[in-house]
Amino acid sequence: MIKNSLPVAFTVLRSVVVVLLMALAFLSSGASATPDIDKIELTSEEQAFLKAHPVIRVHNEKDWPPFNYFEYGTRRGLSIDYMNLVAEKLGIKVEYVTGPSWNEFLEMAKRKELDVMLNIVKTEDRQKYLLYTEPYIKNPNVIVSSQNSPYETIETLFGKTVAFPKGFFYEEVLTKSFPQIKRLPVEDTLASLKAVTFSRADAALGEAAVIRTLINKNLLTGLRISGEVNIGNPNLTNLRLGVRDDWPLLQSALMKAIAAISPQEMNAIRQKWMVVDIEPGAGQATRPISYGRLILYGLAVFLALSLMAWILIKTIQKENIAVNFGSRWFRGLVLAGLSIFIILILNTWSYGPGQRQWA
Repeated sequence: MIKNSLPVAFTVLRSVVVVLLMALAFLSSGASATPDIDKIELTSEEQAFLKAHPVIRVHNEKDWPPFNYFEYGTRRGLSIDYMNLVAEKLGIKVEYVTGPSWNEFLEMAKRKELDVMLNIVKTEDRQKYLLYTEPYIKNPNVIVSSQNSPYETIETLFGKTVAFPKGFFYEEVLTKSFPQIKRLPVEDTLASLKAVTFSRADAALGEAAVIRTLINKNLLTGLRISGEVNIGNPNLTNLRLGVRDDWPLLQSALMKAIAAISPQEMNAIRQKWMVVDIEPGAGQATRPISYGRLILYGLAVFLALSLMAWILIKTIQKENIAVNFGSRWFRGLVLAGLSIFIILILNTWSYGPGQRQWA
């Protein structure tokens, strides 16, 4: 009799699995939905502006990982994902412009051929033609030296030749505040690192996360980060969105979209692109355990198991099956239900504090 009941039992189990998957899909979609508090209240002027400008032109660099680069035919990086999220919240499209150097991008922004500059540092000179959002990430500025000749502070570079990408804010800062340092503007960050490698420069200046990525990616083993560029201006570590100065309505709309980005959304982007571990409890606000979701998952599993039991009982009654509750298939059924329950609980519990931070 037990042997004859196996096809019926497997049919019941298959039905229960389908019900479970449907319940999980429903709960997952509800958990990932954008909360009402994230709705952006734009003024009528901002709405009219976005309607008149549904596509904005944004710069995409060729080689500035992990923030902004072009690889395998795709625009990639933390800043790209961030801009895409902001645009999605505003309901606009992004047209990325790839190819020019950083300095050429700045000239395009001055001529209003670009609408937004990503990952840009706010300086006095740039405020003449760009408006700025609040910073979305901090990235320390560092000194890169050869392994054998480390320079630890900006003062130790007096009389030395320092490489940096042409148009980067380092040029403005060194010219105004540190004329004792010899400047070597080059095409991009990788070119500045190669200038040190091939002894055309004594050191290079760059952003910590970018420098680490490029050194590892290009196997520049003779280089090291030897110090931090500490010149007393904390704003120089902040990366922002820069908006053409004749479009203040775009700037204000972007600011509202940025304010609507949740810590969970920002953490997801950071953890995708940054690789620096942090101490527990450090960094920005992290995602707490969602007890509401835990209850929902538990309720879903309870209802699914109850339905499974009800179907099983009805089937047994209908088919007049004499069930041996110690049989292999019944034990497997119980273990499958318990396993699914435990997996769901562990999965929900994993939505705890994040373990990584920006570099």
